[in-house]
Amino acid sequence: MSAKVSGLMVVHNEAHNIESALQTLLPWCDDVVVVDQESTDGTVEIAGKMGARVFSAPKQDIPEPSIQFGMEQCTHDYVFRLDGDERIPVALAEISRSVAEQGAYEAVFVPRATYLLGLWIREHNWWPGYQLRLFKKSAIQVSPNVHGGPMPKPGAATGFIPAEERFALQHFSYVDISDWLKRMDRYTDLEVRKMGAMGRQFSLEQSLDLCYREFREIMTTAVVADKNVHAAIGFMRMAYRMVQCAKIWQSEVGLSHAEILEKYAQINAGLQQAWQSKAPFKEEAP
Repeated sequence: MSAKVSGLMVVHNEAHNIESALQTLLPWCDDVVVVDQESTDGTVEIAGKMGARVFSAPKQDIPEPSIQFGMEQCTHDYVFRLDGDERIPVALAEISRSVAEQGAYEAVFVPRATYLLGLWIREHNWWPGYQLRLFKKSAIQVSPNVHGGPMPKPGAATGFIPAEERFALQHFSYVDISDWLKRMDRYTDLEVRKMGAMGRQFSLEQSLDLCYREFREIMTTAVVADKNVHAAIGFMRMAYRMVQCAKIWQSEVGLSHAEILEKYAQINAGLQQAWQSKAPFKEEAP
């Protein structure tokens, strides 16, 4: 008997994406589960009308807990996980189905084509950008880290779909640089909080080394590719590391956002008190 595959999506306010994404998942999956994290834009209604089984989960900083929850709702052992900004080409669906039916692999990584500014970015290690997307529930564990996602358990039979364009999962990632910057602020916050909880620390030398490695890759890739967009991506990656390092320093100062505002309020109150006791600089009009 042929193996059956469940599709899984974890979403939050994906009304602009959910229909197109599900159109590449529903036709070949035997069961599709959508875990919604408190969407307010109609995502739930669209997914339900299209035939997905929709479950609700609390909105959290990272999707990993909802991924674990969604896996538990999936009917079949094989699961193909899809993000809202991803699309599955026909060839990838066909080969994924074939791999599941053969059953030789328990954790299958697929190549992913990531786009930025409308361009498929092949440099900066973005291609083939392998992602674990097809797996047996019993063979994986979910990482608690930012962008960790499912990971193969030790000893799981692991396979890779060939890095060919026809098999590439289409990833409409960052629309533009402004979109990148918005996400950078959120992702670096999450990473620094996670590092703090784990007791990890970075020295100034380690931080500078991270930035230097990003800069070195900029120079190498920009010369080879001869495209300004790739140099821009390199600079953005270096900026990401610099912001991350700066936030690590900020966390070591020991004051929270609220505490800093309180400190400013105290300074302001002192200034106001001083002004109230100060005689006017100019004479009032008669």
